[in-house]
Amino acid sequence: MLNGKPPWSEYEAAAAMFKVLKDTPPIPDTLSPEGKDFLHCCFRRNPAERPSASMLLEHRFVRLSHQPDVPSFVQQLNVIRLTEKLHSQREQLSYKLESVHVSLER
Repeated sequence: MLNGKPPWSEYEAAAAMFKVLKDTPPIPDTLSPEGKDFLHCCFRRNPAERPSASMLLEHRFVRLSHQPDVPSFVQQLNVIRLTEKLHSQREQLSYKLESVHVSLER
């Protein structure tokens, strides 16, 4: 998501799956040290060594994203969800209006 494309998108499906089994996705150099550490925690192969979701929510990278002076990916996701909801509501209203229009014509 940070790169705007899936990891190993340059490979065919079977080759990409092989990469997933053997390698860790590349981490962008431009990411903050906290962000790099967060991804390293998420990419641990052994589930027993991987932090739980509640532990990851306490990670410095996530906590910093909620500060007012730091752009928050969570706020951006909420805007996307709201936009999708409004779009969905408009589609439903449009469908209802079209249905009423069709039934009036009959």
